[in-house]
Amino acid sequence: MNLHILRFTGGSKFKRLSAVTIYLVTISFCLSVFADPGLDEFNAGNYQKAMQLWTDELQKRPDSAELNYNLATLFDKGLGIEADESIAAKHYLKAANKNYAPAMFKLGVILAKQQDYPAAADWWLKASTSELPEAQYNLAKLYLDGLGVEKDLYKAKFWFRKAAESAMKKYDSLNSVLLHNPG
Repeated sequence: MNLHILRFTGGSKFKRLSAVTIYLVTISFCLSVFADPGLDEFNAGNYQKAMQLWTDELQKRPDSAELNYNLATLFDKGLGIEADESIAAKHYLKAANKNYAPAMFKLGVILAKQQDYPAAADWWLKASTSELPEAQYNLAKLYLDGLGVEKDLYKAKFWFRKAAESAMKKYDSLNSVLLHNPG
């Protein structure tokens, strides 16, 4: 294996660090910064523990779109707690206001369930600019059926096409990962 040697000057001394050492230090730092114990608990099915960890972290970072989205998901689906759509909507709204497209989509779903189609259309349109195929598809359905927006077959066709293209990009991206990382 051919390792590149990098030289860092520190006063009059030279320090040699291999690319592997730098890589390992970088990975360790990234894992410590981006580690999400709440997500680990969520994936293990320990929803109440995940909720506690995310709630505690949200006290430190109240503007975190991801934390608000994660908590909203627990309330929305009733995981580890009784489902509460109004609390879920509040957390989705906080995340959506930080331009977090999955939260925009979910907020639109809640609004559509409440038959507030104009508001659902607004959130799905915002999420659609992030190429979220689910939002694009739902927006197309609203235009097709004339719910919350003026019925417009051309806009419906446009958003159905965009949804298909975005879904294909997602598929291609996942397929590429699987092809390059078999087994």
